[in-house]
Amino acid sequence: MSAAWMGGYVSDVAYTLGYYRELAPAFLQYVCENSGIKGPPEGRRLRYCELGCGRGYGTALLAAANPDIDFVGIDFNPTHIAEARAFAERVELANLSFVESSFGDAITSGNAALEDLDFVTLHGVYTWVSPQVRRDIVAFLRAKLRPGGIAYVSYNTFPGWAPIAPLQHMIREVASRSTGDSIARLERAREMLAQLAGPGCAYTAQNPAVKARMAVIAKQDVHYLAHEFMNEFWSPAYVTQAFDDFREAKLTYVGSASIGHNRLSFAVPKDMQEVVSSATDLSMREQIKDFIVNRQFRRDVYVKGPIALTRPQQRQSFERTRFALISAEADAKTSWKIPAGEARPRPGLVNAIVSRLKEGPATGRQILDAALTGGFKDNDVQIVLELMVENLAILPCRRDGGAEDQSAARRLNAVVCEMALSEDTHRFLAAPVAGSALSTSHFDRLALPLLLANEGAASTDVAAKVIAQVESGGRKMRRDGRSLGESDIAEIAELIEKLRVNVLPIWRSLGMGV
Repeated sequence: MSAAWMGGYVSDVAYTLGYYRELAPAFLQYVCENSGIKGPPEGRRLRYCELGCGRGYGTALLAAANPDIDFVGIDFNPTHIAEARAFAERVELANLSFVESSFGDAITSGNAALEDLDFVTLHGVYTWVSPQVRRDIVAFLRAKLRPGGIAYVSYNTFPGWAPIAPLQHMIREVASRSTGDSIARLERAREMLAQLAGPGCAYTAQNPAVKARMAVIAKQDVHYLAHEFMNEFWSPAYVTQAFDDFREAKLTYVGSASIGHNRLSFAVPKDMQEVVSSATDLSMREQIKDFIVNRQFRRDVYVKGPIALTRPQQRQSFERTRFALISAEADAKTSWKIPAGEARPRPGLVNAIVSRLKEGPATGRQILDAALTGGFKDNDVQIVLELMVENLAILPCRRDGGAEDQSAARRLNAVVCEMALSEDTHRFLAAPVAGSALSTSHFDRLALPLLLANEGAASTDVAAKVIAQVESGGRKMRRDGRSLGESDIAEIAELIEKLRVNVLPIWRSLGMGV
């Protein structure tokens, strides 16, 4: 555990297999243009790099969903890179490569795939690494990101982590005095936290947020927890510190990929808006907002040399942006979460938007036309669309309506669904119309391919095929902690019918067929 190449970062435990919609090129384009800044150039092949790509699954999903963009993932952990390359080769992703390297070495590597980048993204890296690695990240961005290029950085931030930071210290201290790998040492730390959750501990008794976090930690995946809490240089940053760091890379803050944080009326309560507006500069404005909502995690988007859009240009960008429905039940919601609390848009407007999107992905112009017939105003439509993006009801898509060649996404999705027969690990499928990916349940990945392959078949027949396929691998379907078999055909058929009505149309509209 003392190897110098680790740099204080956990490396004996593989990172979790995740995907984050904010990293998608189309999503970053939406953030920029919705904030009044020109997005990526059109008319040439773009280049995208993920720093700290982990096991490469998220990068592979993006590459499959955007075959016209070249992707490269960098990670210092050779086990991560070996797995990432094997998966990319299995799926035959010609536009994806992986590099085993520290960020500092990557700057001087001479690798052509790392030159003139249009996107550089980092998720869950910046506040988990040493000060030197942070400086390397800044140097990489300065050297490799093109003028006009977009950078995405997510990180733990204060003040939200202030009451909870001592938990990380305790976990690290207990782990350092324990034996075994990171998982075994983490379990010793969780045992200690369970003891400290008792009423006799003033720290937990006087900090309700701490007790709530302890309850979450007790249930979370140990692989995630090891990477979240056990790194030597774990250190949340104030947003003003991040602004200062990335200014050295010639980056300018554009806005948050958490869309609700960009509109003042969403970001903070009404009685705090004047305090935010009185800030002397942008970084102070963001710092005040973080204090007001006690923000714990930021998703920041920067541009190297931003070009401001005129109002007509911004309007044109919105009208060309495509949106897709990803929640079949969006029109049933009456209350929508925002950082400042809740918003309650006019039900008729939400219904008008959802109704149009149930026909398939639509441009901002098409959505406006549908909503205006109901007497709604342009600005109200744009605001509600932001609200729906924030609440995972809709997704900004590729502007061209989706990659012409969707074969890579179909290959990846077929492999992931095949893997579901033996394990529930890879939980996202590529969505080439969106240039992104969607989270799917284990049941979705088992049942939907059979549903697609048996068009018109009764739900009971599809349910029987699902059971037979699962059991042929020596496994059992499970739901709510119990096994399902032939005697549960009716229950499974009911689930199949819900998939047919609610999920299958979304898969089809996003080009996710397998």
